[in-house]
Amino acid sequence: MGKHYKTVKSITHMPMSSNNACYAFDLDDTVFRSHPVETPTPEAFQVEPGEWHIQKLHHGDNARFIRALSKMATVIIITARSPSEDTVTELEDFGIPYEDLFFSRNKGPTLSTYTKKRNFDEIYFADDLDENLRSVRKHVPEAYLYKVV
Repeated sequence: MGKHYKTVKSITHMPMSSNNACYAFDLDDTVFRSHPVETPTPEAFQVEPGEWHIQKLHHGDNARFIRALSKMATVIIITARSPSEDTVTELEDFGIPYEDLFFSRNKGPTLSTYTKKRNFDEIYFADDLDENLRSVRKHVPEAYLYKVV
C-alpha cells in the first residue's frame, strides 16, 4: 500500500501531530468498534450470545483520543453510512468532536476535495477496509494510511 501505510489495532495507536494536520476517520469498525461476544459485559449493550454489540469502553478510548487530537489538528469524519441525524447524535453522545462530517462511499475523492481547499502539512486517514485505503492512496498519495484491524 506504500511507505505511509501501517496496520493498527486502534486509532489510539496513530501519532498525534502538532503540525498543520488533517485527520480523517471512518466510523464503523474504525472509531466505533464492534466485536462478537458470548455473554454481555458491563461495557457492552445487552445482546444475545453471538450477536454483535458496540463496546462502549473502546468508544471512550477513541473519543478521548479524538478530543485531544482536535485541539491541535483538524478532525473530519468520512462515513459510508446513509445521511442520518442518528449519526450526528451518536457522535455527540460519545463526545466525539469533528470539523466536518461527510456521508460518502467515495472516500478518496471526498478527502482529496476537502484537503485541496486547505493547505495541510500532513494528512492522516484511518479505515478498516482496504478498498477505502486504496481509494485514498490513489487520490491523496501523500496521506498517511492506517488500517484498523
